[in-house]
Amino acid sequence: MIETLSSKVGNTPLFTISTDDCGGGIFAKCEWTNPTGTVKDRAAISMIADAVRRYSSLDEARDKLHILEYSGGSLAFSIARFCKELQLRNTLVVSSGMGTAACEELRILGSTVVVCPKELGFLAVMSKARELAASDPSLTFLYQHENQANYIAHRDGTAVEILRQLDNAPISAWIASVGTGASLMGVGSRLKAESSLTQIHAVLPAELPYGSPQPPNGLRKLAGSGGLGNGLKQTFVKRKEQDVHRFWNIPWSAAAEEMISIYKQFEFRIGSSAAANLLVAKNVYSSLGLGHTVVTIFPSAGSQEEWEAVHKI
Repeated sequence: MIETLSSKVGNTPLFTISTDDCGGGIFAKCEWTNPTGTVKDRAAISMIADAVRRYSSLDEARDKLHILEYSGGSLAFSIARFCKELQLRNTLVVSSGMGTAACEELRILGSTVVVCPKELGFLAVMSKARELAASDPSLTFLYQHENQANYIAHRDGTAVEILRQLDNAPISAWIASVGTGASLMGVGSRLKAESSLTQIHAVLPAELPYGSPQPPNGLRKLAGSGGLGNGLKQTFVKRKEQDVHRFWNIPWSAAAEEMISIYKQFEFRIGSSAAANLLVAKNVYSSLGLGHTVVTIFPSAGSQEEWEAVHKI
């Protein structure tokens, strides 16, 4: 059953943003075609499958396994929906910024939901999950920021798809926003293995950059992306930080304007992290010049709440 679910995740389309007469251009992996409409489906099914493999059968996992994880939004729904299909117990720690309706939807899917005040930032959500994991050994903590299955899902999945879709053409730059950093570094490591000249560009919100010494905040920022605050750094990025060509800090307002621009140009929606990724991709392509292939990722089409905020500016 897990294999059936896994087969539905990935193999997302690679959209052509622009091309030039020298064989280069900008391309974007469109992750909203995943089952729950987000790139987080890749991490969710990979981490869940890894947890289930510790048991002799799915039936045993259903009896003994109780998954615990934290989320800023979309990963929670990926885990909740996959766990519902697999009939697995799960507890999700989220921010109140998700809204009452979203939290209730998670509960309807069968998840136990623990809510943290959004004013404390995402780090508080992570800390609460770690606290629950330490106090209850019956819980299996996925811990997306440290879980190698998350990284492998992108290194052996997303990256391989991109290479295949571009007929293994040399890729000059890979751009991705940083949540856990798994998509940025997982894909980036595979692309650099194919060509050492491939640049990795990290995208983060200006409201809380990578490694920021400032405390977490409740400011609106790129969805699913952001520094951790208090000088902390995402492990997947930190351990290979020297491979990152540049860190870009994009304000939410700039991403919001790009969301509107892309909708007018292509008549489809992208979320704020996707829009920030594209802004950077355009900048990188411009600096590299004709003939260079720049690839980025559109994690989702954006939530309804995010688009409502965009329309207010």
